Amino acid sequence: MVYDVFFRKHPIFTSRELAEYLLSHRKAGPRTQESILSYYRKTGRIINIRNGLYAVIPPGADPKMYEIDPFLITSKLAPDAVLSYHTALEFYGRAYSVQEAFTCSCFRPRCPFVFRSRTFRGVTFPKALCRTRRD
Repeated sequence: MVYDVFFRKHPIFTSRELAEYLLSHRKAGPRTQESILSYYRKTGRIINIRNGLYAVIPPGADPKMYEIDPFLITSKLAPDAVLSYHTALEFYGRAYSVQEAFTCSCFRPRCPFVFRSRTFRGVTFPKALCRTRRD
């Protein structure tokens, strides 16, 4: 199907990314995105991580048991998200401990949420960094 290409390229995607993909393929009716998301959620091909954020489940995998990369989820919390603090150390293999909390920095803070016993949160960039304009 047409959406399999999108799903292969976007294992974690936002509703905005899907809307842009549909617009580029001229399939952007007023209810198209809603019906696509509803259909693929019912078939178990995608799951809802939080409002507007989805994960693709490979064919044949159990949606409840399939492991979803928490670093990918963290990087999609905001358009300008940057893995930060202990999360960045874990990603690069420099952390001495493993945590179940994942943090990203972004210009607008995100409300923390829990997905599969892991906590995800977005915090603002440090003020000193914003003052020097090193985004």
